[in-house]
Amino acid sequence: MPIDPRFADLEARTMETYRRLMEKYGEVPHIPRREPMHELISTMLSHRTTQKNEDLAYQAMWRRYGSWEAIQNAPMEELATTIEQAQFPGAKAANIKKALARINEERGEYSLDFLKDWPMEQALEWLMSMPGVGIKTVLPSEAHAKIVCRLVPNQDPAKVAEAIAAHVKRVTPRGVTVNVTRPGFTADAYLMPADHWGNRATSEVLVEMYGREPYYVRTGGSIPVCTLFKKQLGAYTVNFAFGLDDERAHSPDEFFRLSSFRQGQDGYCVLLHRLAQETVPSK
Repeated sequence: MPIDPRFADLEARTMETYRRLMEKYGEVPHIPRREPMHELISTMLSHRTTQKNEDLAYQAMWRRYGSWEAIQNAPMEELATTIEQAQFPGAKAANIKKALARINEERGEYSLDFLKDWPMEQALEWLMSMPGVGIKTVLPSEAHAKIVCRLVPNQDPAKVAEAIAAHVKRVTPRGVTVNVTRPGFTADAYLMPADHWGNRATSEVLVEMYGREPYYVRTGGSIPVCTLFKKQLGAYTVNFAFGLDDERAHSPDEFFRLSSFRQGQDGYCVLLHRLAQETVPSK
């Protein structure tokens, strides 16, 4: 496969960098940072949280129970409370208990040492079959990326996906194999007229709450149901939310101010009353 001219010397530069690092530091032996069972359970705890919180949750769990058997037999709510430093402790507690039970049932002990004797593909498949473990958790010699595109009106999702796949293929360096797999679902961009009666009602509520006119912007999001409602019901969807930028929604350190929560409660009550008073234009 021909290489894009922009990356013609990439392989040579990479190998030269490797040569200089070897010359300077020598070969660094691969030393596992943690015992395999510790690594597995800590990785399960690490989902959507910080490394600090993952470690705090693990240490609290181990101080309280002191063995894998005790953790497996711990009451669910108690274990979830113990690891509450990690995000979503209830789901993680359930997965940890299921994983420990399966390992002990299949192997007769709480150990993953048997995996070192297995072919990599078989070991990867086994690990990925564990509850709470997916392809982003186990990366022995592969890298995986999920690409999400925020479309603008009149863009065709299928054509966008084709363009991305073609670009990835075009810039893939020699010696690297890349597979592009498309999900079984897409969503068209959603655009609502700024002067829609639902937006006007919402604007009046926001003016009443904040004492100033709202500022209209187009923004990225992943709410496919808006398009479905428009296509199937012929109805637009008004998005009425109170999250602030610094609350970092969907990030590991996300939070939501109680003041925003209260404003949302008040705002929705006022908005529902206002919408009930609207005369909906006929189609």
